[in-house]
Amino acid sequence: MAILRWGILGCGNVAQYKGGPPLYSVDDSQRIVVMRRDQAKAEDFAERHGAKHAYSSELTDTFCFQR
Repeated sequence: MAILRWGILGCGNVAQYKGGPPLYSVDDSQRIVVMRRDQAKAEDFAERHGAKHAYSSELTDTFCFQR
């Protein structure tokens, strides 16, 4: 079976207590990346929930909106 890879954008209370836990129980799935406005909070969430990477919106603003 193929592995389903998850990414969570916005790691507040809803992702922590309501939306995230059902995703974690899916067979053959992995939490790959999380994104939150604050990098330190994104890293904390990733560590606590087993995601491999954490990014902040500051990082995406830098890469996505340069001209």
